[in-house]
Amino acid sequence: MSLTPSPIELRARALTDLRMGLPVVIDMPEPMVICAAETLTQERLNSLRALGEVQAVISKWRADTLKISAYDDDVARFLVPNSADARWCNAVADPILDMSYPMKGPFQTVRGGEVRGQRAAVALLKAAHLLPMAITVSTSQPLSTLTHLPVEVLLHTGFGHVASASLPLQVSQAGRLHVYRPLWRGG
Repeated sequence: MSLTPSPIELRARALTDLRMGLPVVIDMPEPMVICAAETLTQERLNSLRALGEVQAVISKWRADTLKISAYDDDVARFLVPNSADARWCNAVADPILDMSYPMKGPFQTVRGGEVRGQRAAVALLKAAHLLPMAITVSTSQPLSTLTHLPVEVLLHTGFGHVASASLPLQVSQAGRLHVYRPLWRGG
């Protein structure tokens, strides 16, 4: 038995960290630090700014609501202004705050470049049951205290179908039970 976390355990750790407000690093050629806008604090935002250019990535649905062009099909990217605080990030992410924090724009969108990490960040936030807006910074600085998640784990972690059977229900004959198992094994 290895003491190293398996890919499933790494993903679970990353989801928990994001829910708690901790950043997670997606290991790519240029590692990307991500935070959930919903749980972002001002201190963490200041720390992210010290690492480099801070960007936000949101789902296309939220981008359409905010009238932000989603140049990357399913996600939209924009710069987080230096004047913006953590409360602004939360207000952009949360539709409930649209009426109490109405003036959020204009947004300086980002076009071109690799978006695989940003898509993975939004998917990870959705898996953590958080609002789908990630605050991201690409950096080459070593951040050994944070959870590092290889991009392959994000792209390939899933569940495989094991078995299915009919459910004997009086109200419907279409009921079925499906059993799934994680595709990643061991550590």
